Amino acid sequence: MHDASDSLPTVTSPGTYARGTQLHSGSFGAVWSGVHTATSTRVVLEAIPAVYAEATGFLPALAEHGRSYAELAHAALPRLYDVVSLDGQYFLVFAPARTIPIGRSARHPLDIHGFRQFASDLLEGLTELHSHSIIHGALSPSTVGIAGDGSASIFDTPMYSTLRSLSLQLPESVHIPEPLPPYSMRGDCESVCKVLEEVAIHSALPAALIRTLTANMNSLLAQNQSATAADVRGTILEDIREYLEPEQYQKSPHIPMTMNDSTKTPEPPPSPPASATTAARHPVRTALMGFLIVIVLIALFGTLWLFVLRPMLNSGKLALASAVHVNVQPSSGHCSATFTATGTGSTTGTGTLTYHWVDTLNTTPQESTSSPDLHLHIAPQDRSFRVIHSWTVTTKSSLSGSITLVITAPASHASSVPVHLSCTP
Repeated sequence: MHDASDSLPTVTSPGTYARGTQLHSGSFGAVWSGVHTATSTRVVLEAIPAVYAEATGFLPALAEHGRSYAELAHAALPRLYDVVSLDGQYFLVFAPARTIPIGRSARHPLDIHGFRQFASDLLEGLTELHSHSIIHGALSPSTVGIAGDGSASIFDTPMYSTLRSLSLQLPESVHIPEPLPPYSMRGDCESVCKVLEEVAIHSALPAALIRTLTANMNSLLAQNQSATAADVRGTILEDIREYLEPEQYQKSPHIPMTMNDSTKTPEPPPSPPASATTAARHPVRTALMGFLIVIVLIALFGTLWLFVLRPMLNSGKLALASAVHVNVQPSSGHCSATFTATGTGSTTGTGTLTYHWVDTLNTTPQESTSSPDLHLHIAPQDRSFRVIHSWTVTTKSSLSGSITLVITAPASHASSVPVHLSCTP
């Protein structure tokens, strides 16, 4: 532990930290800008709630986890400088991060290259943690950051590692699905796959690729109980490469060996034609063969209709085929909560679904918060869509509002669900 008069571990000259303005509310409370006054090094001060700091064994365990984490060096892991006490409160001192937690960021859909960068950064960072026997324990949209270019960050590792290792209750402000994932590397892999699936759904990826990514991640975890973050990364990058470069994955055509006339193996003589009297001698066999041929032809036509002709006939302009449904989990929360909304519906044809989300929590009745327009390409064989939106709300009083999925193309449609935040000062 260091107090405010101790030196910053990565800066040699001694000095103190000056706390600046509050940037936002993180998973554990206020996050402040700051500076190491002797060197003018910009830092971020993340408050440690007193309820944890006063818990038996917490500070020594945090110091141990912090020392292990501070040895790591990866772009997806914000650099930890120090744990300090300022004005009677403990803070973690980090280098500023380029990313914003997914749960708080305005959703700017990544293209396929941006998603590949995000998945690669995130899973490389998790591999770095696991290679040093560090388990995060609470990966979610609240603890994974994203930037517009696809860069990723993993936040709050020392805090969550300490809380999970001591079996302390996690803060209500972070939305972790219940039951909690196991406090293990396997649990981290399961959680990160859910984060990747959500980001993929929000990104401008083809629906077929999203299905492939999701299916292969789930299959990997189901079939390999010892799957690692590196295995998940390899699966995702392979799926994306196969989508971008399909010709590399097609079977190479057979090229016959060429030989000169003196070495060419002579072709065998053609078989003599079947006797014209064979059918007459075996009428039952002939009838059975004819029946089997008819069955095979019917099956081939049915397959052709299902997978080729029918999609071609239905490949008109995109249209909504049913009402749009929105589900929000959880439907209510306390003073700070992360809500996740899922919108689903049926479609016909092919085209681009254009939509955005509007929420009225944390605003006055005359105002609302709207995400930018998002786009999802839908192919004829998809016949449905699924979009997800997560956001974190922090308040000092009770709030009621709604989350609305607004579709602007191919047709105008809106579907709302009420949400409530209960907070007693």
